[in-house]
Amino acid sequence: MRAKLLLVLLIAVGLSACKNSTNNSACGTEMCTAEFASIGIEATDNTDSLIYLKDVKVINKRTNKPVKLPVAQPGGIHAPNYVPIANDNTKDEFSTAGDDIEITATNKATNQTKTITLKISGGCNCHVAKVSGADKLVFD
Repeated sequence: MRAKLLLVLLIAVGLSACKNSTNNSACGTEMCTAEFASIGIEATDNTDSLIYLKDVKVINKRTNKPVKLPVAQPGGIHAPNYVPIANDNTKDEFSTAGDDIEITATNKATNQTKTITLKISGGCNCHVAKVSGADKLVFD
């Protein structure tokens, strides 16, 4: 009888400890996949030819601060016309609902500058995600 009471008490204490740790989390708990998400843009001209970029600036319009661009991941896209904007390592820079991100870049050959806006979510989500916006920065 005493052993059963002790076992019930230990289980109750153990379960209450789990409940408290869940409540203390800012984002709660959720099951996430092990995949690694990333978002970037590709720069081309209007004939879909590769464009080399310079002076790339990425601003989070909610905070009016530059976005810390992620380091390219092994196996990811490595091209002179591709700009990584966000990945799961930088998802804390974005709100859960999504932020407007302004990307400005200059064509290295013509000095033409273009700007596009993407909406990117992160925060308490499992992965960073593009909510809206173009996949390409297209130069004339």
